[in-house]
Amino acid sequence: MGEIDTKPIEPVQVALTMFGEKSEQRKHRRSSGCSGDEMDKEKDFEALQKDLANYKVQLEAKDAAYLQLLHKLEHYQKTADELSTQLKNSEVERDVCLEERREARFRIDELEAKIKEMGDQLLESGKINEQLSHVLGELKAAQGELLSMEMELAAATEAKLKALMQAELMASAANMEKERAEELLKRVIDLNEAVFLSKQAAEAVKFSTLSEKDAEKKEASDTEAQTQKILEDMKTLQEMMQELENNLRAKSVFIDSLQVELNQANELLRSSDKAVSVVINDLNQLKADLKGKEKENSDQAIYIGELENEMNQLKLELKNANDEVTRLNCEVEMLTDELEKVKSEMEEIMERENHAHIEIALLKAELHKGRSKIAAAEAAEARAGNVKSGLHLAVQELEVEAEEAKKENERLKQGSDMAAEERLDISLVGTEEYESLISRAAKVNQSATKDLNRLENRNELETLKKELEVATAKVSEFRTRTEQAITRAEAAERAKLALEDQLRKWREQKKRRRLH
Repeated sequence: MGEIDTKPIEPVQVALTMFGEKSEQRKHRRSSGCSGDEMDKEKDFEALQKDLANYKVQLEAKDAAYLQLLHKLEHYQKTADELSTQLKNSEVERDVCLEERREARFRIDELEAKIKEMGDQLLESGKINEQLSHVLGELKAAQGELLSMEMELAAATEAKLKALMQAELMASAANMEKERAEELLKRVIDLNEAVFLSKQAAEAVKFSTLSEKDAEKKEASDTEAQTQKILEDMKTLQEMMQELENNLRAKSVFIDSLQVELNQANELLRSSDKAVSVVINDLNQLKADLKGKEKENSDQAIYIGELENEMNQLKLELKNANDEVTRLNCEVEMLTDELEKVKSEMEEIMERENHAHIEIALLKAELHKGRSKIAAAEAAEARAGNVKSGLHLAVQELEVEAEEAKKENERLKQGSDMAAEERLDISLVGTEEYESLISRAAKVNQSATKDLNRLENRNELETLKKELEVATAKVSEFRTRTEQAITRAEAAERAKLALEDQLRKWREQKKRRRLH
């Protein structure tokens, strides 16, 4: 509770002083009057008593409102203390959330480092895949070369078979030519023998038929013609034999060349067989290497798949962690906003509390002022009674003086004329003084009554009514502000409960993740 400011009471004291001075002036004015109507005064007195009773009732109502306001202020003070405690708890929870956020950030850094390491491993696996693809390309090129060599080997084998077939055909043709040449030689030999025999027969005939030259000249010419023909046939046969021998030599040379080519083809076949065996061995080695590479590649593919799965899992965890961090940031921002709102509400409540203290001080001042006015009204009532009695005494004295003046006038009328005139003037003066005194007393009484009614009954009543209305409006406004503060405090309490529930859920989720 704040200290009550006593400065607003000073104007009340000044007002009381002024009210006392006015009351003194009114008393002085009332004492200067002469007469008045007692019934009006009694009515005014009853009206003053009613106003006094109304003021007392209003004062009691203000006292009750003041007590209720004090109870509400105590309740607001308790609410402010609870909100301060909740604010401290929220700050502690905010620190816990910040610590968990730092832990999550550290975990995110670790996950990013792991992802970077896995990225390096993936780059290495990519390089290995490139090397493997290069080896596979080389293997495919070797397979293509092997296929081309196999095709060349098949072509060479086919050419060898064709050459062997041609060699066999040429050998068979050569054998046939040899047989034909042998037959021709035999025929030539037979012809030579026949020629030789025919020559011998011709010589024998020539020698035996010398005597018969003339007779047998014709036969000799015929025989010679036949012999010439036989010789020509023999020359032709010799030429044919020579040609056959030349052909045989050429065919022998061709057969020898074919034999050489056959030997070369056999050597080429043997070398190609060796090359094929070497290529087959290389192919088998490449196939074994390929199988090893494929196995290694499959292992690396499995490892890469595992790494990719782990990386996807880490990415998912990173995403979840980022989402969690974002959610925590949002919650921290929400907590910060809530704390700021609670702080602002606390400041507003404190400010309203200060205003309430000021309002209470003002209400106390107004109550003091009302009490002072009531006391002044009571004093004015007492003074009005005194004025009434004083006026009554003054009127009685004026009546006594008037009676004495009348008696003196009657006594003086019995004198001389001059004295009578003088006494007449004196009586006229006394009568005028008496009438002026009566009128002055009535005016004073009326003015006092009017002033008392107007100033005390109307002005003070209206002023008190206005002050009461202002105080009621201020109390209602303060009640509205208090209700708004209570509503905001309840909203802050609900927000705090929701935040505690959210934090509890988040901690449970975090514990479950750690357990998994």
